[in-house]
Amino acid sequence: MSRYGEPAQPRKVNGYWYLVRRVPAEYAKLDRREKVAMTTRIRIADDPRGVAARKVVARLDAELRLYWKDLKAGRNPEGVQRHQWAQETARRFGCEYVEEAALQEQLAELIKRMETLELLSPVDQRAARPALLGEVDSPKTGTKVTEMLATYESILGASLLRKSPAQMKRWRTTRETALGVLVGIAGKSKLVRELTHDDAFALRDYWNKRVLAGEVLIDSANKQIGYVAAMFREINDFQRLKMEDIFHRKTIRGGEKRQRESMDAEHIQNVLLAPGAMDKLNDQARGIFYVVAELGLRPSEVCGLDESTIHVDAEIPFVQLTEEGRELKTANSVRDVPLVGVALEVMKAFPKGFPHYRDKADVLSAAVNKHLKKNSLLQREGQSFYSLRHAFKDRLRDAGVKDELVDILMGHATGKEKYGRGYLLKMKHDVLTQIAFKAPAVSFGQGRGLRGPGRRLDCDGQALPQEPGMAKLGRRGRRKAVAPRLPAPVQVALG
Repeated sequence: MSRYGEPAQPRKVNGYWYLVRRVPAEYAKLDRREKVAMTTRIRIADDPRGVAARKVVARLDAELRLYWKDLKAGRNPEGVQRHQWAQETARRFGCEYVEEAALQEQLAELIKRMETLELLSPVDQRAARPALLGEVDSPKTGTKVTEMLATYESILGASLLRKSPAQMKRWRTTRETALGVLVGIAGKSKLVRELTHDDAFALRDYWNKRVLAGEVLIDSANKQIGYVAAMFREINDFQRLKMEDIFHRKTIRGGEKRQRESMDAEHIQNVLLAPGAMDKLNDQARGIFYVVAELGLRPSEVCGLDESTIHVDAEIPFVQLTEEGRELKTANSVRDVPLVGVALEVMKAFPKGFPHYRDKADVLSAAVNKHLKKNSLLQREGQSFYSLRHAFKDRLRDAGVKDELVDILMGHATGKEKYGRGYLLKMKHDVLTQIAFKAPAVSFGQGRGLRGPGRRLDCDGQALPQEPGMAKLGRRGRRKAVAPRLPAPVQVALG
């Protein structure tokens, strides 16, 4: 039986695949059933591995979660479901659902539907009559605009379970911000099915004014509109509201996706990897920076590494980029990348990864970008920490590496069907060795470069003595002056 916080799995019951879930404690007073069992109507014999059943179970699970949330919000989910059934049934007979009062005014259509019913058996007549003659009242309640995000999250259900807690927090935060603007425009009491083109135009006008005021870029504004549009479309489709897409063609024109600036390999080697250039960063941030510079990995990918995905003792040292515990950007991001150069030194020093920044790539990027700008380490305007990844692609191209292998090392789609075993780790290793940087004079080789508060190391990894008056790190990480230590007085024995 699947737990509420886990992806639903098909269960075998009497020769069929079922969704089986316990009613969560928070809904126990509203739904008195101890457990819920819903059939997929798929025989185990027809789908022995449950491939098709998993898709149906995911849909049923989303509907069940939404049902529970409707109960908690005081809505009548049975009324909504019955109205949806009436709409679907009417469509099966080649017509749209029309409520009884409106149908009485369409005499020709009413006669046509009565004739259709007369062709059915008595049992089928009783079943189809409410749908064809409009006898099912439209539900008086529905999803409010303020509830769009919660409903959207329930609908997506299983697809969001791959995200880590931090990823889910960021996912919700961005959409809460976007939805908050629509709520301010449409009002807290408005239902989703009551939204109109005027609301969508008002949303666009809001963001258009902010673009004109120089507060946001066009692409950022369109992204906010897109978040709301995605919620609306998913709810409209899932709840069979049959509404027109009011957000169609409602984005702001003129936006251009800005290309991130790359960096020259010479600048990375001579400036960013120069001794002392990154020493003001803490050890883990500095180590991640070196790995990104060498291998072009996404900062979030390096932050997510742990001892199960770092293999420095293998014949060819490498790291595995997997979706274990967090969602990667794309399916192509799953890959094995050999360790070379300074990246190998770093991972030997951090065989268990970087726990301080695990699932905190945004915190890392903010710290690194601040350091780069404050110390004038960037070549030109528009560059950032992420420019190292673009530089990695340029280095591969300059070395004459095939486009397909470049995309594989970058974690991008190759645009081709996958055949055969793919590129061996040794082939990747040879390519990366060819373009590897020379490690900084003080890096992480043989324990060098690992620093503690107030500790300094020479090029051989030996601790240097504290100089008189040298700044020292306090408990909160702030530097404070240290008084020079006077030599102990010499005691002279008197004869």
